[in-house]
Amino acid sequence: MAYMITTRNFAGIQFESIRKTLDASYNQMHDNLSQSYYDYWQKGLSKPWKGFDVQPTLEASKVLFDKLHGLIFHRHLVAFHNANMALPKPKQYSEEEYRLVKDDKGNVIGDKVAEAQAAINLLATEGIIIAEA
Repeated sequence: MAYMITTRNFAGIQFESIRKTLDASYNQMHDNLSQSYYDYWQKGLSKPWKGFDVQPTLEASKVLFDKLHGLIFHRHLVAFHNANMALPKPKQYSEEEYRLVKDDKGNVIGDKVAEAQAAINLLATEGIIIAEA
């Protein structure tokens, strides 16, 4: 069975004003990567995607897919944050809605954008880099 591209709804979604313009290119990258993996790499077949292709073993192909898949989502979060910060202050979404991780007492214990950027940087040291969406 071939990978099926999902029809996505952008009406009435959280952070709609940014996601309507940002998500399409990231969704296309995700879908193209998923097609390469599920329809080819998972079967040991070649299907280049942005300079990456099937690996010598199915397990190595899965590891590469997982890294690339994660990279897309990390890059999307950083791009979302940058797009949000570029908006005039009154139109910006609160960073608490998408960026900050808090414990049950309300203390900030994590920063999703900083963690995403760190993951992007780490993957880059492994040569896992993809061009902008």
